[in-house]
Amino acid sequence: MNVPEWIAGCMEVERKMSQLYGLLADKFTAEKVLFEQLQKEEMNHIQTLSLVEPTEDYESKNLSREARLLLRTLDAADTAIRKVQFSALDLEEALNTALSLEEGVVENFATTLPGMGNTADAGDLRLLSDESSGHADMLRAALIRNGYLHHS
Repeated sequence: MNVPEWIAGCMEVERKMSQLYGLLADKFTAEKVLFEQLQKEEMNHIQTLSLVEPTEDYESKNLSREARLLLRTLDAADTAIRKVQFSALDLEEALNTALSLEEGVVENFATTLPGMGNTADAGDLRLLSDESSGHADMLRAALIRNGYLHHS
């Protein structure tokens, strides 16, 4: 997998995450505002990724390790979407499923995105990784707010 293919795969992850958050917003009104915010931010991530132009150092790099992480994240996103669509998921399971996915995205993006390419704003790629980490924090806060997770 080369960099443009990897970026296209990341955009697909973001699309799937946005779809998942839309489904969760419809299903769980108690956290509708959170899920709608996350859905919107995932759509913004797609826009940022569409602007990436790989740097010369990364243009021809083989991303086999990163590709494996990406494919695992895509599979997990597909599984989560099916879970929401076809099973009686409760809010705790929904939040934990989304949290697990966000942590996978952070692992994938944080190790690869910084320095990979340029956008109009060089900080955009680092911001994607930071925002995914922020999404995980927001989901943990929702778990705490709903009494499913306690501060340690």
